[in-house]
Amino acid sequence: MKHIARHADKLIPLALALASFALYLRTLAPDVVDADGGELQFAAWNFGFVHPTGYPLYLILGGLFQHLVPIGNPAYRLNLFNALTAALAVAALYLAANELTRARGAAILAAISFALTRTFWYDASAAETYALHAFFIALLVYLALRWQTEPSARKFAAFCFVFGLALTHHRSIVLWVPAFALFFAVSSFKFQVPRPTSHVSRFTHSR
Repeated sequence: MKHIARHADKLIPLALALASFALYLRTLAPDVVDADGGELQFAAWNFGFVHPTGYPLYLILGGLFQHLVPIGNPAYRLNLFNALTAALAVAALYLAANELTRARGAAILAAISFALTRTFWYDASAAETYALHAFFIALLVYLALRWQTEPSARKFAAFCFVFGLALTHHRSIVLWVPAFALFFAVSSFKFQVPRPTSHVSRFTHSR
């Protein structure tokens, strides 16, 4: 049973990501879009920057995708990249919800509901920065919950690394700093490691 459960924890987010990607692909914008999306399509192809905050990570990854994936025109490729990041966000949300609830059914329902929300689906259909931002937020929540379940220096370092990447994409991630700081502080206090023989903190404790 444990073997089946481990496989399910890998296959379910993969299936959700593939299903979401297929859905977003059906409604994907075929070419250049207006407003910020068009600006992003042009800037990514030239590895440039756009209006503040610039979204450097999105433009670098999107530019690489445009140059390396020979499907359609460059504008369509960035739309495709956006659909891919949206699908990854759905998978990451499932992981976070499953880690929080320990109920696969509830996590699947949460991920599907999120994938089908009008605003997120709309943003997944053309070049935009929000899908990648959603992916980072969901992944950070998942990593924080994983650290709480089984704290180690490696898990905390992974969280910090992903947070750094998120900061290079969308500066509004700083609004999550108080919430994450409070989460780690409360978790460290609640499950504090006994001190007499060791000064190792909860952040770096491992088995």
